[in-house]
Amino acid sequence: MNNESSKMNLIAKSSISPFLRKISQNFQILFISKNSKTLCRHPFLLASLFSLTSCSSFFIRQQCDKINWYQQGYDIALRGERLSSDDMVNKCRKAEADMSESQLDLGFKEGMSRYCQPDGAFKTGRNGDSFNIDFCDSGSLPRLTQKYQEGLKQYCQNGEEIGSSGRVYKNTCPAELEKIFLPPYKKARVKYLKALVDSKSAQLQMNERSLASEREVTKRNEYRKALLPYVESGKPDQYQNERSYYENIISSSRSTIYRLENENRNLLTEIGNFKTEINALQ
Repeated sequence: MNNESSKMNLIAKSSISPFLRKISQNFQILFISKNSKTLCRHPFLLASLFSLTSCSSFFIRQQCDKINWYQQGYDIALRGERLSSDDMVNKCRKAEADMSESQLDLGFKEGMSRYCQPDGAFKTGRNGDSFNIDFCDSGSLPRLTQKYQEGLKQYCQNGEEIGSSGRVYKNTCPAELEKIFLPPYKKARVKYLKALVDSKSAQLQMNERSLASEREVTKRNEYRKALLPYVESGKPDQYQNERSYYENIISSSRSTIYRLENENRNLLTEIGNFKTEINALQ
């Protein structure tokens, strides 16, 4: 009788649609979760119930918490940019992260004062960046412009070095220097990008092998969990520890799959962008 009952229970369980079973599992793990950090570790489960926007904001806020906001403002100013143009500042503000606006502003002002010194102007030119004259007092511009041009001349005479370093040319060289700069820059830049394509492609293949392994782990443990006897709701379940064990493995594997799939999408985008640039340079 017990064997017959077990068989009937397995038949009844298998007759439940995969969709309903998945939703049931999602709700079970969802209610176990205690806070947003735990929820965000189960993106596959949340995807069937909620938008991933809140999880995305959580991860962005984690990044923002690690930023030295004084240094961030200082670096933005040394690039000759405004705070409102910085991607990270905008992301953190949009995510309502706990960022120090006062330190950001203080660092930016200190960076501006450095930017508007002769050595700052020279460094801007040597880095191949444009010089933002709106940052500086008009009375100091002639001296600053002279130092900027001196630094830019050094930059424009080192096309091969710039191309092989990974730095992107920002069309700042004067026409007469650009003719000298571009040929070695393009050749070195193409070589650099091809190496990146090879490296990213190797990472992509490694991730695909890991994905295949994690999918097999998920499939195997879902099967093992399905073999456990069905227990009606409200009755003691002597197999609860085993179910929890398999659910934890499945949850961990799904999180890894999600991370790797997202990483592979980014890798494919990067590889595509690199190849497009290579074609444009050749």
